[in-house]
Amino acid sequence: MSPMNSGVGAAGADRGGRRAVAVLVLVALAALIPLLGPSPALHGTGEAAAPGTGGTA
Repeated sequence: MSPMNSGVGAAGADRGGRRAVAVLVLVALAALIPLLGPSPALHGTGEAAAPGTGGTA
């Protein structure tokens, strides 16, 4: 049996770098959701308005 390719090398490093960048971008976007509030997160989903996002008291 031959040993499995560990993915080390130029192609493996490039793929790992792209994956790391993609993960960082997704984490950054997820971190923005609480900062933007529930209204932008629910916009266009068909859900009812989030409590406290406007309207009359």
